[in-house]
Amino acid sequence: MPLSDGLLLVSAALHAAAAVFHALLHRATRRPEHRAFARFAGTLCGYIVANAITLQHPETPAGLVAAIVVWVAGGLAAMALVELIVALTSVSYPPARPLWLLYGINLALALATISSSLLLGSDPERALQHFPEQPIAAAFMGFYSAAVFSVLAWALVRLARAALRRRELRLVLLGIGASVVVSALDELVRWVTGSRLHVSEHAGILPVVVMTMALAGRQVRFASDLALKGRALEQAHAMLAEAQDQRGRQEPLAALGELSAVVAHEVRNPLAIVKNAVSSLRRPALPPEDRATLLTIVGEEAGRLSRLVRDLLAFARPRAAAESEVVISTLVHRAVRDATRSTAELLSRVEVDFDGPDQLLGDPELLRLALANLVENALHATEDGGRVRILTRGSTLGQADAVALIVEDDGPGMSPEVAQKARDPFFTTRATGTGLGLAIVERVMRSHAGDLAICTESGHGSRVILTVPLSVSRAHAVST
Repeated sequence: MPLSDGLLLVSAALHAAAAVFHALLHRATRRPEHRAFARFAGTLCGYIVANAITLQHPETPAGLVAAIVVWVAGGLAAMALVELIVALTSVSYPPARPLWLLYGINLALALATISSSLLLGSDPERALQHFPEQPIAAAFMGFYSAAVFSVLAWALVRLARAALRRRELRLVLLGIGASVVVSALDELVRWVTGSRLHVSEHAGILPVVVMTMALAGRQVRFASDLALKGRALEQAHAMLAEAQDQRGRQEPLAALGELSAVVAHEVRNPLAIVKNAVSSLRRPALPPEDRATLLTIVGEEAGRLSRLVRDLLAFARPRAAAESEVVISTLVHRAVRDATRSTAELLSRVEVDFDGPDQLLGDPELLRLALANLVENALHATEDGGRVRILTRGSTLGQADAVALIVEDDGPGMSPEVAQKARDPFFTTRATGTGLGLAIVERVMRSHAGDLAICTESGHGSRVILTVPLSVSRAHAVST
């Protein structure tokens, strides 16, 4: 084997190694420049191997086919170079479709050129040997070469402009430029003497080397930037953790402040009323009817204080739901009696409609507290004599069987702003409310793996739905 052919094969092996290395690197990094470089080095390898076959077997069918492969692989290498330049010079990598269009046009023109030459002659070997001399094939070749060089020239101009701003691209531009000059000289020698020096194939090593250096430097910068961003993320995470810790320390204080304000407001007024009533009851000449009125007032205010303490304890000391058998109809009737305090006038405004399961496994005290809070809210919303309806219906929650406890009223409803804040602790629109009712209901539902839904519209009443699983432990098991 001549020395020149051996050097060609060595050069092809180096290009193949570069192609494999950068293909594996692309699998690891998913960087587009590594993919483009693998294609560039791979097509150059095919170009060099085909050249070596052409030199060894110039007149054989294998040599003629190899000559065509040289021509096609050269165009594909040019397109891969264009893709690589675009990847290196882009801030954000462009879509792949236009680049694949370049590869498709390249192959289509090459196949059209070869097909036209084969169809024009009865002897395929002769057609392959002389296809550049046929007019149609020559026209295709001219158009194909012009298209390839036009796109390549555009890419080189793009690279030159980017190299003015980025120093690492100047070495790439120098290596590609030197390779282009050497290839041009090689073609010039072939045009003058009729034989090639075949230095362009070896000159392909130069852009491969400089691009490998550029990509390595680019990868180092990416790694450095990633390390900087990692440190910045760690600092941001530490600051976030500190802020959350500070917020965690401040939230109990804020909640304690809100609780103090509620207690001060809600306790002061009943105590003042009770104090005045007791002072009046001490008068010996107090008429019996006035004494009865004052005793009623003392009882009402004592009940108000008792409910306040109950709500505060339920909110401040939530407990896990026990699991015992609950008869739903009994639960509803007891909650209604708690909410109405067995007052006949209030009881007459409550309607009950049972339909669905009548038993579940849950905490009867917590469920009665939650339902009583909803009924009490509905009664306050319909103080002008409106109706309150309690309905029970069969339902599902996720994959668990459940019962829906529905409390409806025909009161004024809530505005979107009020509905959004209704579940917040200490938020109330009533002068005598603690703002803990719905917050307690939501905690009870959470302890039962249930759901609280509020459907309301200003001027059209409210509908609150408690969806409670028929078994607390089974619902927790399904949810986890």
